[in-house]
Amino acid sequence: GRSKCPKCNKKLGVLDLIPLLSYIFSKGKCRHCKEKISAHYPLLELLTGLTFAAIFFRFGPTALTVFYIIISAFLIAIFFEDALYREISNEFIVPATTFATISILTIQNISMHNAAVAITIPTIFFGLQILISRGKWLGGGDLKLGVLMGIFLGWELLIVALIASYFIGALLGIYLLTTKKAKRNTQIAFGPILVAGTFIALFYGNAIINWYLGLILFA
Repeated sequence: GRSKCPKCNKKLGVLDLIPLLSYIFSKGKCRHCKEKISAHYPLLELLTGLTFAAIFFRFGPTALTVFYIIISAFLIAIFFEDALYREISNEFIVPATTFATISILTIQNISMHNAAVAITIPTIFFGLQILISRGKWLGGGDLKLGVLMGIFLGWELLIVALIASYFIGALLGIYLLTTKKAKRNTQIAFGPILVAGTFIALFYGNAIINWYLGLILFA
């Protein structure tokens, strides 16, 4: 449906929906009821624009760039949805996974065998954690996101994304515990961390792999 103010339910017009500028000109408030607009809206718009620009400059004007941009839009939406509501809905996961799967046959340089391995890794890795913890460590949404990551990246870059994600998660956990902003049993949304790991792998994954292989060869 049409975008509307969550407070007064007034439908938003064109002037209300200009990325960043509408928020600035309205001074962060609904122009109808003057309710304060959450800062996550302009942050989402800013991160989306910067991500799209970074993808274009990194990969150039190609069909693969368009694919990366579309999937990135879904990933950013998942990032904010899980961060704000602790939920990864099928409304984002299903179309993104479907589009990524179709792209394997048309756009991506990922073989079906590679994709099959990339799907198996998160299914087993996340599935075991869900079973062992009875859903306390990870949820079904995280598993579905892991599958999307695998189809999007391929199994080699998926490994980089997972390692980066768990490294970020460990650092975040240490920070929250040392600053007493969280306790040991505090649940932290893992979806945003997985999305961050995905983008690290997308932009720097090959460089990280080459660096690591260089260490092994010259060790």
